Amino acid sequence: MLTGLVVGLFNDPTRLKILSVTSKEPKSARDIANMFHIPLGRCYRKIKKLEEDGLLAVVDREPTEDGKKQNVYLSQLKMVSITYEIGRLTIKAVINGQAPLEFIEELDQYLYPEENPAYEGYVLN
Repeated sequence: MLTGLVVGLFNDPTRLKILSVTSKEPKSARDIANMFHIPLGRCYRKIKKLEEDGLLAVVDREPTEDGKKQNVYLSQLKMVSITYEIGRLTIKAVINGQAPLEFIEELDQYLYPEENPAYEGYVLN
C-alpha cells in the first residue's frame, strides 16, 4: 500500500504540487486550479484521489463570491522519505493522526537470486 501511494504521488507532479501548497495553509480547489493553471475539473479529480489516499482532508468550508460554500483542503502528509542502502529500500511516511508507516524491501533477493531458495531453478539470462 505505502509503495503504491508513494509511487503514484511521485508519478503525478500535480498531486505533489497540491500537497505542497496545502501543507501550511488550507486552499480551495478553485485557488489550487488558478495557482497551477489547470481546469477545475482536473483539480477536483486530483483532490479526490488525494482524499481517497488519506493525504488531503477538508478542514473547513468557506463562502464563495456568489454566497455558496466551498471546501478548503489541508495536506495530511507530514513527511515522506525514500532511502536506498546497498540492497535495501526503505520508504517511510508520516500522515497526520496516524502512526508512522514504513515499508522495507530487501533487494538482495533480486540481485543474487542464486542465493535465495525462493528462486530455485532461476536462470540468469
